[in-house]
Amino acid sequence: MTAVRPAAARRLRSLYAAVGVSSLGDGMFAAAVPLATAVLTRDPSAVALVGAAEMLPWLVVTPFAGALVDRWPHRATMIISDAARAVCMAALAVMIAAGWASVPALAVIAASAMVGYTFHNIAQQHVVADLTERDPATLHTANGRIGAAFSAGRSLTGPPAGSALFAWLAWSPFAVNAATFAASAALVATLPPDEPRTDADRVREPLLRSIASGAGWLARHRVLRLLCALVIVGNLMYAAALSTLVLYAQDVLKVSTAAYGFMLSAGAVGSIAINLVAGPIIKRLGELRTQMIVMAAQVIAWLTIAATTHAVVAAAALTLAYAGTGLGGVAIVGARQRLTPPDLLGRVVSAFRTFGTGASPLGAVLGGVLALRFGLAAPLWAAGIALAVATLVAAPVLLRATDSDHNAAP
Repeated sequence: MTAVRPAAARRLRSLYAAVGVSSLGDGMFAAAVPLATAVLTRDPSAVALVGAAEMLPWLVVTPFAGALVDRWPHRATMIISDAARAVCMAALAVMIAAGWASVPALAVIAASAMVGYTFHNIAQQHVVADLTERDPATLHTANGRIGAAFSAGRSLTGPPAGSALFAWLAWSPFAVNAATFAASAALVATLPPDEPRTDADRVREPLLRSIASGAGWLARHRVLRLLCALVIVGNLMYAAALSTLVLYAQDVLKVSTAAYGFMLSAGAVGSIAINLVAGPIIKRLGELRTQMIVMAAQVIAWLTIAATTHAVVAAAALTLAYAGTGLGGVAIVGARQRLTPPDLLGRVVSAFRTFGTGASPLGAVLGGVLALRFGLAAPLWAAGIALAVATLVAAPVLLRATDSDHNAAP
């Protein structure tokens, strides 16, 4: 393992802090924006419109973001993305304070914030790979800490803070959110500028052809192609299982509304904890064997929730599911950063995101249909069984790739 130089370690700490503070803002926004929408209208379709607007950039913007980030300076892209999101949040705070807010305005700002996040996150993966010099152990440790910081802000502390601030002053969570993005931009500005690119490193293809080149490279890489397929299956079934989990918890597990929130918080804690120790785990097991263990854990988790009527057992299983998702994410992100040529990384990340994110709404619909036709436990059984089949199919391929070291080139 290559030791991280002190300067690189300091820069990584700045990056962890930037992710942590901006993720806190993301979590506050996630809780506050639906509350703001509900103040303006009680029309469910209008509330859903804002949520859909927030997620739309994942499908529409991500492919273009990956191709553009591969062309642009990565640190500057992160700073500009943070600054743009800070302006959006400050504008929203002013609109709410002045009584000018509307559902269309909320939808536009939600979409704009997600566009900024998309560019920021893809550029961040370049920066992490560069700071760690793609050393596997260092890379996985860094990604694990970033994942822990993201989960702590986005899922654990941000939402309750956003709700509490909104209840106090409706505009305040958005003002604080603007400040978190400004702080993140300041922290990223302490990172070193990108290395100057040579003419050979510059992407000169037309944009659409450049996107196709990244997707084509991913399709030809045996291991990353399989990992992408597993992400698609995992997101599909994860969304299916979660789509009606609240109803299962209330009707079958007899969990109160407040207790359901604690169940989800337990899952977030599991994700944070596993992310903090992901580096040593992946160093010992390797990226691909780690992924096999993660999938087996997901199978156990969803089948346990489906089979039990005890809330505590279900909460423990849900924590296992969240922890598996966190560990698997670190392993896949690290493999992708390590195995993808630097000039293609943004496009390969965006291809993963487009296919994986596209599976989530389909999974939610699937979960609703299964629950309606076969009962509330059906999506959980389906998730466990489908992931078990995927694990059995993928394991021989991934383990052969590990044993014969076929994971270094397409």
